Amino acid sequence: YWEYLCPTCGGWHQSLDYLEHTGGHPYPDKPDWEEEMRGLSPEQSLPIKWPTQVEVSEEVITDDDVVGPWNENAEYWVSGYDEYGDRNRKYQSDPVLFELLGPVEGLRILDAGSGNGYLCRLLTKRGAQMVGVELSERFFEIAGKYESEEPLGIRYHNGTISKLPYIEDQSFDAIVSNYVLMDCSDYEGAISEFWRVLKPGGIVVIVISHPCFGSPPGGWVRIPPDTKRREERVGWMVDWYFRRGSFTISWADIDPPLYGFHRTLSDYLHLFKGHGFVLTDIEEPSISDAGKRELPEHLVRHEFRVPWSIIFRLQKPLVNKR
Repeated sequence: YWEYLCPTCGGWHQSLDYLEHTGGHPYPDKPDWEEEMRGLSPEQSLPIKWPTQVEVSEEVITDDDVVGPWNENAEYWVSGYDEYGDRNRKYQSDPVLFELLGPVEGLRILDAGSGNGYLCRLLTKRGAQMVGVELSERFFEIAGKYESEEPLGIRYHNGTISKLPYIEDQSFDAIVSNYVLMDCSDYEGAISEFWRVLKPGGIVVIVISHPCFGSPPGGWVRIPPDTKRREERVGWMVDWYFRRGSFTISWADIDPPLYGFHRTLSDYLHLFKGHGFVLTDIEEPSISDAGKRELPEHLVRHEFRVPWSIIFRLQKPLVNKR
Protein backbone atom coordinates (compact mmCIF):
# COMPACT_ATOMS: atom_id res chain seq x y z
CA TYR A 1 0.00 0.00 0.00
CA TRP A 2 0.95 3.65 -0.26
CA GLU A 3 1.54 6.51 2.12
CA TYR A 4 1.21 10.24 1.60
CA LEU A 5 2.97 13.19 3.19
CA CYS A 6 0.44 15.21 5.18
CA PRO A 7 0.53 18.95 4.37
CA THR A 8 -0.94 19.70 7.81
CA CYS A 9 1.25 17.80 10.28
CA GLY A 10 4.21 16.97 8.05
CA GLY A 11 3.96 13.27 8.85
CA TRP A 12 3.26 10.23 6.69
CA HIS A 13 -0.17 8.60 6.68
CA GLN A 14 -1.55 5.48 5.10
CA SER A 15 -3.40 6.07 1.84
CA LEU A 16 -7.17 6.20 1.83
CA ASP A 17 -7.29 3.32 -0.67
CA TYR A 18 -5.58 1.02 1.82
CA LEU A 19 -7.60 2.30 4.75
CA GLU A 20 -10.82 1.76 2.85
CA HIS A 21 -9.77 -1.87 2.51
CA THR A 22 -8.90 -2.30 6.20
CA GLY A 23 -11.55 0.01 7.66
CA GLY A 24 -8.83 1.96 9.41
CA HIS A 25 -8.45 5.67 10.08
CA PRO A 26 -5.72 7.88 8.56
CA TYR A 27 -4.65 9.00 12.05
CA PRO A 28 -4.06 5.79 14.06
CA ASP A 29 -2.34 7.71 16.85
CA LYS A 30 -5.72 9.21 17.77
CA PRO A 31 -7.42 6.46 19.81
CA ASP A 32 -10.65 8.41 20.24
CA TRP A 33 -10.92 8.90 16.49
CA GLU A 34 -10.15 5.25 15.87
CA GLU A 35 -12.72 4.05 18.38
CA GLU A 36 -15.44 6.37 17.15
CA MET A 37 -14.48 5.85 13.48
CA ARG A 38 -14.83 9.62 13.21
CA GLY A 39 -14.57 10.91 9.64
CA LEU A 40 -15.46 7.60 8.04
CA SER A 41 -18.70 7.41 6.08
CA PRO A 42 -20.94 4.34 6.06
CA GLU A 43 -21.20 4.17 2.26
CA GLN A 44 -19.58 1.23 0.54
CA SER A 45 -19.54 2.91 -2.86
CA LEU A 46 -19.60 6.41 -4.27
CA PRO A 47 -22.74 7.60 -6.07
CA ILE A 48 -21.95 8.38 -9.67
CA LYS A 49 -23.92 11.17 -11.32
CA TRP A 50 -22.19 10.94 -14.66
CA PRO A 51 -22.01 8.04 -17.09
CA THR A 52 -18.75 6.57 -18.37
CA GLN A 53 -20.50 6.02 -21.68
CA VAL A 54 -23.67 7.52 -23.11
CA GLU A 55 -25.86 5.74 -25.62
CA VAL A 56 -26.52 7.73 -28.78
CA SER A 57 -30.05 7.38 -30.14
CA GLU A 58 -31.51 7.95 -33.57
CA GLU A 59 -34.69 9.31 -31.96
CA VAL A 60 -35.79 12.63 -33.45
CA ILE A 61 -35.39 15.36 -30.84
CA THR A 62 -36.79 18.86 -31.40
CA ASP A 63 -36.32 22.26 -29.78
CA ASP A 64 -39.38 21.57 -27.66
CA ASP A 65 -37.62 18.54 -26.18
CA VAL A 66 -34.36 20.41 -25.66
CA VAL A 67 -35.71 23.53 -23.99
CA GLY A 68 -37.53 21.95 -21.03
CA PRO A 69 -34.48 20.49 -19.24
CA TRP A 70 -32.53 23.71 -19.80
CA ASN A 71 -35.33 25.72 -18.19
CA GLU A 72 -35.37 23.42 -15.17
CA ASN A 73 -31.58 23.47 -14.76
CA ALA A 74 -31.05 27.18 -15.44
CA GLU A 75 -30.61 28.31 -11.83
CA TYR A 76 -28.17 25.53 -11.03
CA TRP A 77 -26.25 26.16 -14.25
CA VAL A 78 -25.69 29.87 -13.63
CA SER A 79 -24.83 29.27 -9.96
CA GLY A 80 -21.39 28.28 -11.24
CA TYR A 81 -20.93 31.56 -13.15
CA ASP A 82 -19.40 34.85 -12.23
CA GLU A 83 -19.24 37.85 -14.55
CA TYR A 84 -16.73 35.95 -16.71
CA GLY A 85 -18.74 32.75 -17.01
CA ASP A 86 -17.75 29.41 -15.51
CA ARG A 87 -14.20 28.14 -14.95
CA ASN A 88 -13.94 26.46 -18.33
CA ARG A 89 -15.04 29.56 -20.23
CA LYS A 90 -12.95 31.94 -18.13
CA TYR A 91 -9.68 29.99 -18.23
CA GLN A 92 -9.91 27.90 -21.39
CA SER A 93 -12.25 28.75 -24.24
CA ASP A 94 -13.10 32.45 -23.85
CA PRO A 95 -9.52 33.76 -24.17
CA VAL A 96 -9.27 31.96 -27.52
CA LEU A 97 -12.76 33.12 -28.55
CA PHE A 98 -11.80 36.76 -27.90
CA GLU A 99 -8.54 36.36 -29.79
CA LEU A 100 -10.23 34.85 -32.85
CA LEU A 101 -12.99 37.46 -32.75
CA GLY A 102 -10.49 40.32 -32.65
CA PRO A 103 -11.30 43.97 -31.88
CA VAL A 104 -15.05 44.50 -31.52
CA GLU A 105 -15.30 48.24 -31.02
CA GLY A 106 -18.31 49.49 -33.01
CA LEU A 107 -19.23 46.06 -34.40
CA ARG A 108 -22.79 44.74 -34.36
CA ILE A 109 -22.53 41.15 -33.08
CA LEU A 110 -25.08 38.37 -32.71
CA ASP A 111 -24.67 36.02 -29.75
CA ALA A 112 -26.44 32.91 -31.03
CA GLY A 113 -27.42 30.99 -27.91
CA SER A 114 -26.75 33.74 -25.40
CA GLY A 115 -27.67 31.87 -22.19
CA ASN A 116 -27.59 34.15 -19.17
CA GLY A 117 -26.01 36.91 -21.30
CA TYR A 118 -22.57 36.98 -19.71
CA LEU A 119 -20.78 37.01 -23.10
CA CYS A 120 -23.08 39.74 -24.41
CA ARG A 121 -22.18 41.83 -21.38
CA LEU A 122 -18.44 41.26 -21.74
CA LEU A 123 -18.45 42.13 -25.44
CA THR A 124 -20.63 45.19 -24.87
CA LYS A 125 -18.09 46.47 -22.36
CA ARG A 126 -15.48 46.02 -25.09
CA GLY A 127 -17.45 48.33 -27.37
CA ALA A 128 -19.68 45.94 -29.36
CA GLN A 129 -23.38 46.40 -30.07
CA MET A 130 -24.85 43.09 -28.93
CA VAL A 131 -27.99 41.15 -29.79
CA GLY A 132 -28.62 37.83 -28.06
CA VAL A 133 -30.90 34.96 -29.08
CA GLU A 134 -31.70 32.27 -26.49
CA LEU A 135 -34.01 29.26 -26.74
CA SER A 136 -34.57 28.78 -23.00
CA GLU A 137 -37.24 31.06 -21.55
CA ARG A 138 -35.61 30.90 -18.13
CA PHE A 139 -32.15 31.88 -19.38
CA PHE A 140 -33.81 34.65 -21.41
CA GLU A 141 -35.44 35.95 -18.21
CA ILE A 142 -32.15 35.80 -16.29
CA ALA A 143 -30.33 37.74 -19.02
CA GLY A 144 -33.14 40.31 -19.07
CA LYS A 145 -32.86 40.73 -15.31
CA TYR A 146 -29.15 41.53 -15.61
CA GLU A 147 -29.95 44.06 -18.35
CA SER A 148 -32.63 45.75 -16.25
CA GLU A 149 -30.26 45.98 -13.26
CA GLU A 150 -27.34 47.28 -15.35
CA PRO A 151 -28.63 48.65 -18.68
CA LEU A 152 -26.02 48.17 -21.40
CA GLY A 153 -28.24 48.45 -24.46
CA ILE A 154 -28.24 44.71 -25.16
CA ARG A 155 -31.29 43.41 -27.00
CA TYR A 156 -32.38 39.83 -26.33
CA HIS A 157 -34.75 37.58 -28.29
CA ASN A 158 -36.31 34.37 -26.99
CA GLY A 159 -36.31 31.70 -29.69
CA THR A 160 -34.34 29.19 -31.70
CA ILE A 161 -31.15 30.15 -33.51
CA SER A 162 -32.29 27.97 -36.42
CA LYS A 163 -35.00 30.44 -37.47
CA LEU A 164 -34.42 34.18 -37.13
CA PRO A 165 -37.28 35.83 -39.07
CA TYR A 166 -37.04 39.01 -36.98
CA ILE A 167 -33.42 39.64 -38.04
CA GLU A 168 -32.67 41.33 -41.37
CA ASP A 169 -30.35 39.96 -44.02
CA GLN A 170 -26.69 40.96 -43.75
CA SER A 171 -27.25 42.97 -40.58
CA PHE A 172 -24.35 41.74 -38.42
CA ASP A 173 -20.60 42.25 -38.62
CA ALA A 174 -19.88 39.12 -36.58
CA ILE A 175 -21.55 36.17 -34.88
CA VAL A 176 -20.49 34.20 -31.81
CA SER A 177 -22.01 30.87 -30.84
CA ASN A 178 -20.58 29.66 -27.55
CA TYR A 179 -21.19 25.97 -26.71
CA VAL A 180 -24.52 25.89 -28.53
CA LEU A 181 -24.41 24.01 -31.85
CA MET A 182 -23.80 20.61 -30.22
CA ASP A 183 -27.07 21.14 -28.29
CA CYS A 184 -29.01 22.46 -31.30
CA SER A 185 -31.36 19.99 -32.98
CA ASP A 186 -31.38 21.83 -36.32
CA TYR A 187 -27.77 22.88 -36.63
CA GLU A 188 -28.04 23.00 -40.42
CA GLY A 189 -30.77 25.63 -40.08
CA ALA A 190 -28.62 27.62 -37.66
CA ILE A 191 -25.65 27.76 -40.05
CA SER A 192 -27.98 28.75 -42.89
CA GLU A 193 -29.31 31.63 -40.78
CA PHE A 194 -25.79 32.66 -39.79
CA TRP A 195 -24.95 33.00 -43.49
CA ARG A 196 -28.09 35.02 -44.18
CA VAL A 197 -27.77 37.57 -41.37
CA LEU A 198 -23.98 38.07 -41.68
CA LYS A 199 -22.51 40.82 -43.81
CA PRO A 200 -20.06 39.85 -46.59
CA GLY A 201 -16.60 39.77 -45.06
CA GLY A 202 -18.07 39.12 -41.59
CA ILE A 203 -16.80 36.40 -39.28
CA VAL A 204 -18.36 33.68 -37.16
CA VAL A 205 -16.65 32.21 -34.09
CA ILE A 206 -18.19 28.89 -33.07
CA VAL A 207 -17.27 27.06 -29.86
CA ILE A 208 -18.51 23.50 -29.36
CA SER A 209 -17.70 20.66 -27.03
CA HIS A 210 -15.04 18.61 -28.78
CA PRO A 211 -16.76 15.72 -30.62
CA CYS A 212 -13.88 13.39 -29.68
CA PHE A 213 -13.37 14.34 -26.04
CA GLY A 214 -15.81 16.96 -24.79
CA SER A 215 -19.07 15.19 -25.53
CA PRO A 216 -20.39 11.62 -25.54
CA PRO A 217 -20.09 8.88 -26.55
CA GLY A 218 -17.07 8.20 -24.39
CA GLY A 219 -15.91 9.31 -20.98
CA TRP A 220 -13.22 8.77 -18.39
CA VAL A 221 -12.10 5.25 -17.65
CA ARG A 222 -11.88 5.12 -13.86
CA ILE A 223 -10.13 2.57 -11.68
CA PRO A 224 -11.96 1.76 -9.47
CA PRO A 225 -15.03 2.59 -11.58
CA ASP A 226 -16.79 4.48 -8.78
CA THR A 227 -13.90 6.81 -7.96
CA LYS A 228 -14.18 10.57 -8.15
CA ARG A 229 -10.43 11.19 -7.75
CA ARG A 230 -8.85 12.79 -10.81
CA GLU A 231 -5.63 10.84 -10.39
CA GLU A 232 -7.58 7.61 -10.86
CA ARG A 233 -8.88 8.59 -14.27
CA VAL A 234 -6.58 6.41 -16.30
CA GLY A 235 -7.64 7.62 -19.74
CA TRP A 236 -10.41 8.96 -21.93
CA MET A 237 -12.49 6.50 -23.89
CA VAL A 238 -13.53 7.38 -27.44
CA ASP A 239 -16.17 4.98 -28.70
CA TRP A 240 -18.88 4.81 -31.37
CA TYR A 241 -17.58 8.02 -32.89
CA PHE A 242 -19.53 7.55 -36.11
CA ARG A 243 -22.85 6.84 -34.39
CA ARG A 244 -24.54 10.17 -34.94
CA GLY A 245 -27.65 11.17 -33.05
CA SER A 246 -29.06 12.53 -29.81
CA PHE A 247 -28.13 11.62 -26.27
CA THR A 248 -29.00 12.65 -22.74
CA ILE A 249 -26.40 13.41 -20.12
CA SER A 250 -26.40 14.46 -16.49
CA TRP A 251 -23.62 15.26 -14.06
CA ALA A 252 -23.28 16.84 -10.61
CA ASP A 253 -26.78 18.14 -9.75
CA ILE A 254 -28.11 18.38 -13.31
CA ASP A 255 -31.67 17.00 -13.25
CA PRO A 256 -33.49 16.31 -15.50
CA PRO A 257 -30.79 15.25 -17.99
CA LEU A 258 -29.91 17.59 -20.85
CA TYR A 259 -30.10 16.72 -24.54
CA GLY A 260 -27.12 16.90 -26.83
CA PHE A 261 -26.29 15.79 -30.37
CA HIS A 262 -23.22 13.86 -31.42
CA ARG A 263 -21.78 14.76 -34.83
CA THR A 264 -18.30 14.22 -36.19
CA LEU A 265 -15.76 16.94 -36.88
CA SER A 266 -16.17 16.36 -40.61
CA ASP A 267 -19.95 16.83 -40.26
CA TYR A 268 -19.37 20.35 -38.95
CA LEU A 269 -16.67 21.22 -41.47
CA HIS A 270 -18.68 19.96 -44.44
CA LEU A 271 -21.69 21.95 -43.23
CA PHE A 272 -19.67 25.17 -42.97
CA LYS A 273 -18.12 24.65 -46.39
CA GLY A 274 -21.45 23.71 -47.95
CA HIS A 275 -22.96 27.05 -46.95
CA GLY A 276 -20.06 29.00 -48.41
CA PHE A 277 -18.06 29.79 -45.28
CA VAL A 278 -14.27 29.78 -45.38
CA LEU A 279 -12.51 28.24 -42.38
CA THR A 280 -9.81 30.76 -41.44
CA ASP A 281 -8.69 29.31 -38.10
CA ILE A 282 -9.28 26.42 -35.74
CA GLU A 283 -8.16 25.98 -32.13
CA GLU A 284 -8.44 23.34 -29.38
CA PRO A 285 -8.04 25.51 -26.28
CA SER A 286 -6.28 24.42 -23.13
CA ILE A 287 -5.49 26.36 -19.96
CA SER A 288 -4.79 30.05 -20.52
CA ASP A 289 -1.85 31.87 -18.93
CA ALA A 290 -4.25 33.28 -16.32
CA GLY A 291 -5.43 29.77 -15.56
CA LYS A 292 -1.87 28.55 -15.07
CA ARG A 293 -1.33 31.33 -12.54
CA GLU A 294 -4.63 31.15 -10.69
CA LEU A 295 -5.77 27.52 -10.74
CA PRO A 296 -4.36 24.70 -8.57
CA GLU A 297 -1.39 22.94 -10.15
CA HIS A 298 -3.05 19.52 -10.11
CA LEU A 299 -6.07 20.90 -11.99
CA VAL A 300 -3.87 22.57 -14.59
CA ARG A 301 -2.04 19.29 -15.17
CA HIS A 302 -5.33 17.45 -15.53
CA GLU A 303 -6.79 19.92 -18.02
CA PHE A 304 -3.81 19.36 -20.32
CA ARG A 305 -4.81 15.73 -20.85
CA VAL A 306 -7.51 16.23 -23.49
CA PRO A 307 -9.15 19.23 -25.21
CA TRP A 308 -12.73 19.72 -24.02
CA SER A 309 -13.68 22.08 -26.82
CA ILE A 310 -12.86 23.09 -30.35
CA ILE A 311 -13.27 26.57 -31.84
CA PHE A 312 -13.84 27.44 -35.49
CA ARG A 313 -13.33 30.85 -37.05
CA LEU A 314 -15.35 31.19 -40.25
CA GLN A 315 -15.56 34.04 -42.72
CA LYS A 316 -18.22 34.94 -45.24
CA PRO A 317 -16.42 35.92 -48.47
CA LEU A 318 -16.86 39.41 -49.84
CA VAL A 319 -17.92 37.78 -53.13
CA ASN A 320 -20.67 35.19 -52.86
CA LYS A 321 -19.35 31.89 -54.23
CA ARG A 322 -22.14 29.61 -52.96
